[in-house]
Amino acid sequence: MLESEENIEAFRRGDRDLLGDVYRHYVSDVERMLRGGFTFTSQGETVRFRGITQPFRLQEVIQESFIHTFRDKARQAYDPAREFRPYLLTIVRNLVIDRYRRRKLESQLFVHLGDMAYADEDEREVLGRLSGNEAQQGDPEESAWQSQLGVVLGEFLAALDDVDSRILEEHLLGSQTQQGMADELGMSRNDVRKRIRELRARLLRHLKSEGVIGNLEVADVMRAVTTLIALGVVG
Repeated sequence: MLESEENIEAFRRGDRDLLGDVYRHYVSDVERMLRGGFTFTSQGETVRFRGITQPFRLQEVIQESFIHTFRDKARQAYDPAREFRPYLLTIVRNLVIDRYRRRKLESQLFVHLGDMAYADEDEREVLGRLSGNEAQQGDPEESAWQSQLGVVLGEFLAALDDVDSRILEEHLLGSQTQQGMADELGMSRNDVRKRIRELRARLLRHLKSEGVIGNLEVADVMRAVTTLIALGVVG
């Protein structure tokens, strides 16, 4: 598909006809990979992606895979000296792995109150016990803010690219050092340090723009606020 210089140039400039041809030529390869699944390693753990069987869900991920592949950054990064099929399937693989890491990270940030309840304890009682403030138990305004913060943080996490997700999960919330992250990502330590500063600043701006930053001194919001402290956004 991309062996001729003409087609390579058309791909790089995003020619719609050429991209349509690329899609039709490789979509079956992407579908087979997403149906069949694969094994990968994340933070020292071996994980098996079992594949996608639901037709609607499968088509959704196929389309997202080609959206990533056809973005300008990915088109310009393609090296015509390499075969295109492995390049495309690497993007698909990374997309799946990135989704896994985000779900795992989100599970660390948030927990259902019901899962933390003692016998015969309802969610309001759990919240009051965790906050240590009986006066705020059952406060509908406080509960609404907690819900809003959870949504805002979830939106922020979903918008992170693979590099920032890994820095957040493995360094800011994990035990990986800056030098370790630099070695893992193939970056300099200064570049990693810069990404960390930018990540914290972006989160702070996001919280401010969504109108939740002013409420950070009210009752503890369990893991959400703990995570903000770990990130260095509040302290």
